[in-house]
Amino acid sequence: MTKQILLFAPVLLLWACGDSSSDSVGTSPIQAAEIIPFTDSRDGQVYKTVVIGSQTWMAENLNYETKGSCCVRCAEMKTVNVNYAPGGYFTQSYCAKCAEYGGRLYTWDVATTACPSGWHLPSQDEWSTLFNAVKLGDPLAHIDTRLKSTTDWNNYGNTDDFSFSALPVGYSGISVGPYGSGDCYNHEGTGDYAYFWSSTEVDNLTAYYMYLSKYGNAAISTFDFGKSSGFSVRCVKD
Repeated sequence: MTKQILLFAPVLLLWACGDSSSDSVGTSPIQAAEIIPFTDSRDGQVYKTVVIGSQTWMAENLNYETKGSCCVRCAEMKTVNVNYAPGGYFTQSYCAKCAEYGGRLYTWDVATTACPSGWHLPSQDEWSTLFNAVKLGDPLAHIDTRLKSTTDWNNYGNTDDFSFSALPVGYSGISVGPYGSGDCYNHEGTGDYAYFWSSTEVDNLTAYYMYLSKYGNAAISTFDFGKSSGFSVRCVKD
């Protein structure tokens, strides 16, 4: 089994927001989001989607099984015999079915092609557009609380005003086995962080990602993680 190791990149924090306080006079009211179902024709999975500003986003993490992805939580394990020549056969367990919670985590290379037809991995600029839409003209708005789910986080006060419902599934390394997808290893940050890939590269080792934290941060960054890291994927409509 080959392990893809987390790579560490130089600090390059582009844009952070939501650290300050909130209600401003004259900002636009928050409208209740309309949830629209979308069925992925590749595997029949149904995702909630939501319109935020000028964009249509998946309101759930992608859960499409492909090589270079791993389960956040496994619903069904299977055991197989694998021939590792010249040592012979060994018994190995793997996740045969992901739990619905949190979707899957993906390496960057896989994430760039994982979204279904008509959808794509958002660019750095598209994440910035989402941040601006969520602020509703209030420069002091708490972007993080407006995007986070109201459950599972190790902090309080999240409002999920736009039904984006970001879950704190953390991040992981991904071990790639002979069955297509892999296993998560060194999984950290559950309850504290949500990480989402962007399609925008920095170089052959790093790419931009969006993250939310329990500490009140919402940012687009390249700090600490390389393309082999396992992050969540949110698809945006073409």
